[in-house]
Amino acid sequence: MTALLITVREAEAFERPVRFRLPFHYGSVVLEAAPEIVLRVVVETADGRRAEGFSAELAAPKWFDKDLALSHADNFDQLRDATDAAARSASEVGEAMTPARLSVAVAIDHVRHRRRPAGNGLVDAFGVSLVDRAVVDALCRLEGRSLTEMFHANAVGLDFALFAPDLAAVDAGRWLAAREPLDRAAIRHTVGFDDPLRSADVRPGGRPDDGWPVALSEVIAADGVRRYKIKLSGTVAADIARLTAVADLLDRALPAYGATLDANEQFADAGALAEFYAAVAAEPRLRRLWASVDYVEQPLPRHRALAGDVAALSASKPIIIDESDDGYGAALEARRCGYRGVSVKTCKGFYKSLVNAARAEAWNAEARGAGGNGAGGFLLSAEDLSAQAGHALHQNLALWSFLGLEDSERNGHHYGPGLSRLPAAERDAFATVHGDLYAGGRLHITGGSVALGTVSAAAGFGTAVPVIVPDSPAMAGTANDGAGTGAELTGGGGNTQHP
Repeated sequence: MTALLITVREAEAFERPVRFRLPFHYGSVVLEAAPEIVLRVVVETADGRRAEGFSAELAAPKWFDKDLALSHADNFDQLRDATDAAARSASEVGEAMTPARLSVAVAIDHVRHRRRPAGNGLVDAFGVSLVDRAVVDALCRLEGRSLTEMFHANAVGLDFALFAPDLAAVDAGRWLAAREPLDRAAIRHTVGFDDPLRSADVRPGGRPDDGWPVALSEVIAADGVRRYKIKLSGTVAADIARLTAVADLLDRALPAYGATLDANEQFADAGALAEFYAAVAAEPRLRRLWASVDYVEQPLPRHRALAGDVAALSASKPIIIDESDDGYGAALEARRCGYRGVSVKTCKGFYKSLVNAARAEAWNAEARGAGGNGAGGFLLSAEDLSAQAGHALHQNLALWSFLGLEDSERNGHHYGPGLSRLPAAERDAFATVHGDLYAGGRLHITGGSVALGTVSAAAGFGTAVPVIVPDSPAMAGTANDGAGTGAELTGGGGNTQHP
């Protein structure tokens, strides 16, 4: 199969409210609800065949833009605007082109449709990524093939030179053809800064009636998880106290475990981070936990993270970027600044995930070729922006599976309501078609991992289950704005339909 040439004939977006089963504390936010933005597209091939495709992503506040002058409702509307603009751009491209070239065209053109100022790379990428994934999903459904089969044929027309001149010499088709999806993925469970550690720590009224685990000790017992992502606050004394409490539980409960630490930009500068490193090293009760930590994720604020050199700290314990990954050149700059890796998230870019995976592979091969054993190479981490059960989760898993990322952060299943939030027909279809992935409406985690068989084999991007689109798709949903108002969130994005 050669690369398919396609035109987007329709694009429509709508929202689904997501009310979390448990509050999720990250950075400066305690999140209880947010809208999920869902995009439907109809693509047409050069020979006149048509198919629809879908994508979805949670509109998490205070992650894409952490300006405290903006309300949660403002953050939601930023992402509505980015989605609306990208959908309009995709549907107005009259020329048939490969999905990869379409992505470049939309990334350039969508700015003219924006109501709100463009220029925040994470916000800008949100809408483009939704378009990219919905288009790929449509092609998979059109051909009756899985994501892996479409990638092996390079049906998306991936050419690394389109996105990253530094990879111009890499044959994208050959690179894609050499990869095979994983059968299973280990779950890296998120431990929020104030999540209960033991059953006795669960606050009155803090236990949903769904029977699912709440406290960390319950997660360990129910799911057998052995990998953890522990949130930091950026305040050294508080972080040491919290890590000591977590370590006490993990050290007693598990013969072996692995961990990552995520600060969500909360350390003021490299000096504060160095103080934290020293405090951890000086605490005997953290010896085992610190030895089990693979890396520290985005400790510094994005506006200064790439302004200095963290090589010395990263040599002690690897540091990777997440929120600083706001463009195709960010990983290059991070590497120059001494960072040892980058997170991959579908919300930050579908093709960027492929680009950074190819870079990491090339850089690590270069390190081995220079006489090393690859140690000290460049890391890729699979991270989760609270992707909810359904299309968002499946597209996360399918892409990370294809990239061979064996360890995947998953917090959406723990804090979110699982399949229960979906329309009945869609919920039942996911539970039936993907019975290896779900049990009782939540992820079926056994021995700390999930099965990816039906996700990788699906004749679609992670699933062939269609989205049930409301009669009047619109970018408006009911969700808590984070301040407990429960207000109706209606954005100027309005009805994003472009037939």
